[in-house]
Amino acid sequence: GQAQSMRGAIELVLFAGGYAGLQLVDDDTLHLCLIVSRKRLLGAGGSWRALLDVLMREEHIARRLGNAEPLFPRPLTIANLPFGHVCDPDAPMPDRCFRLGDQAALTAPLTGDGMAIAVRSARLAVGCIIGEGSPADYHRQLRNAVVPQVRRAMLLQKLGDSRTALPLVFGVLRMWPGLLGIMARMTRLADRSVA
Repeated sequence: GQAQSMRGAIELVLFAGGYAGLQLVDDDTLHLCLIVSRKRLLGAGGSWRALLDVLMREEHIARRLGNAEPLFPRPLTIANLPFGHVCDPDAPMPDRCFRLGDQAALTAPLTGDGMAIAVRSARLAVGCIIGEGSPADYHRQLRNAVVPQVRRAMLLQKLGDSRTALPLVFGVLRMWPGLLGIMARMTRLADRSVA
């Protein structure tokens, strides 16, 4: 029943100190991806098992994962990512180094536009290489293209992390549901053709 109700959907569950995304990736495999603050992890006991026990107190997560069997003994993890970072075009770097994807710009994952930034960075780098531009030229072009998106995305991420702002955001969204679409468009890269 859970698999059927998740078909074609991605669910986002916000909780104090983070959020989780749930998506069906095969006929019966539910993918749980989450971001949690260090403070929340340590407050839960500092281990994956302890954090999962705390997360299972969230009604929606418990309903979705209550009878689930993990595919791995522990989650695949990464930590301490510098969300909001955009590569400085004037920073020293190796000759002919074109930083791409997350190495060039790391937007807030809540907005889901990281792949678009990766593709845009690759297209800009290829254009610069073909046009015999320098890595600094490329990094300046990329910075101009992504900084507005990254700033807006980080602002929304901070609102989502705020215990005081989050209820206000939900209240406004209940009164004006169309605002969610506007917020999503604000956190997307500008639709420009890139050589």
